[in-house]
Amino acid sequence: MPVKVKTTNRETFHTDAGDITTGDLVRRLQIRGVPATYFLDDKGDLVFNVPGYVPDDIYSIILRYVAEEHFKNQSFDEFKKSVQEG
Repeated sequence: MPVKVKTTNRETFHTDAGDITTGDLVRRLQIRGVPATYFLDDKGDLVFNVPGYVPDDIYSIILRYVAEEHFKNQSFDEFKKSVQEG
């Protein structure tokens, strides 16, 4: 479930692993600056994160990397290189 989190808001998100507040999420993920993109699994564990702004062409590669679970067996740089060469 995609969620846009504003670090200044006080929201509670309902997940399969239980409720979590914005503040809890910021502390747990150690978010230091925005924008930042974080991908969590269904248990709420961090799978992959990208600090800063991401151009559309790279973001589409990131989405594929996470959706197809390539993070389980190769680095993002390796995956990105294979996609861009192929």
